[in-house]
Amino acid sequence: MLLEEQQTLSLSVELLELLGLNKREAEVLFGVFQGKSNKEIAAMWNLSSGTIKKYMEHIYQKLEVQNRAAAVTCALARLGMISNINSLS
Repeated sequence: MLLEEQQTLSLSVELLELLGLNKREAEVLFGVFQGKSNKEIAAMWNLSSGTIKKYMEHIYQKLEVQNRAAAVTCALARLGMISNINSLS
């Protein structure tokens, strides 16, 4: 739990933008990192769940992943916050 709290404190929207995401995509991915659903993220920004789904599609394309868990893992790995899981096999 403490590790999760430390990562939350050090991860920011600005850091996620360094991955080539635009500000809104970074905000959405940050919400995913916090464990929020599309509906919860949409409510935070007064957007529809469909809009958040579209942002997630863009995030998947930019990070070259297929799902939410992979997007978070990929982002953390690219930012050097966790070991690259591909190098572990």
